[in-house]
Amino acid sequence: MRIVLVSPLPPARDGIADYSARLAAAYSAAGHEVAAVTAEPQPDAAWAPVLGSLTWSPLGLLGLVRAVRRWRPDAVQVQHGIATYGPRLLPLWALVVACRLVGVRLVLTHHEVTRDVDRLGLPARMYYRFVSALATVVHVHTDKARDTLVDVLDVPAERVLVMPHPVYDSPAAEVPAAELRLRHGLADRTVLLLFGFVHVEKGLRELVEGLAVLVERDPAVADRVRLVVAGDVRPRPAAFGRFEQADHDYLDAVRTRVADHGLGPVVEFTGHVPDGEVTGWFEAADVAVLPYTHSEQSGVANLAIAAGTPVLASSTGGLGELFARDLPTFAGLEPEQVADGLARFLDAAPDPAVVAACYAGLTDASSPARLATLLSQRLGVDVDRTEAVA
Repeated sequence: MRIVLVSPLPPARDGIADYSARLAAAYSAAGHEVAAVTAEPQPDAAWAPVLGSLTWSPLGLLGLVRAVRRWRPDAVQVQHGIATYGPRLLPLWALVVACRLVGVRLVLTHHEVTRDVDRLGLPARMYYRFVSALATVVHVHTDKARDTLVDVLDVPAERVLVMPHPVYDSPAAEVPAAELRLRHGLADRTVLLLFGFVHVEKGLRELVEGLAVLVERDPAVADRVRLVVAGDVRPRPAAFGRFEQADHDYLDAVRTRVADHGLGPVVEFTGHVPDGEVTGWFEAADVAVLPYTHSEQSGVANLAIAAGTPVLASSTGGLGELFARDLPTFAGLEPEQVADGLARFLDAAPDPAVVAACYAGLTDASSPARLATLLSQRLGVDVDRTEAVA
């Protein structure tokens, strides 16, 4: 299958950029041909030629549509999140409409439909109804997202494909776990890792309040546990600056709560994590904590799965679909409930064999090669060849 991915790509600091780069490399490895249209101008990637970038220029848009047509894709796959494109949303949909008018099939991967609809209300519902109507296939990662599309946005169920966020092998750690532990003074402490971009829906405040309750119950916990907050606020396009500022305000408020509770020696804020340290942090952690208050899917969960790191998560959205059947989850996110969940994990971590079996099943179910096969079947594109290479 020939696929044009429309997405931001690294070095953009955006989860969808990382997702797309890995997906494109996996498609290529499975024998599919991939090209890209990027959010910002950039050179070709190792795994795909870049046909162009989103532009406000009518002549530039016309040239981009021609470049896509000349490449003769079986489908254009748009990796979509409202905040990801910011002011380039209009050029994005102008490109999509132009491609549809000349007969190009569209796969639309919604990364945050449930979150956006819940957060932005009626404008988001109108927006998602319109853009989803442009798609041949709408791809989402969770059953909850599918229910939002079908039950709330009236997207026909037969056009919706549900497949979890892919799990990829972890790259070798450039900075080993032992070095990270030494650098941050973690010694033999039990490391609770909250990883990735900081924002209100990741539950950092709830985790800090629960940890404070646990330390109040048992002061010795403060000497044996460290919460590592490995990440910073996500940079956003200028048009979405108020969301970035809200995240900065949230992080500042959490830091204040850490100080108020006397948890300064227990909580470590690392700031932005370079790519070469990501694997090392998951190997250094005893548990990846995902107390999310709202979640459609989580790339952080997939990093933990790839590293074999146990997860202690809330059961919101896609997290419940992934973990609640096999692994312990927080009963709720009130401070006492978070403290109870942490205490249970510290007293008895899940059996490594159970964790391994759970993660193996999730990895098999989310294979990018399987996604390409399912898309080719939905699109009616050279199914036999696609199945052979997948």
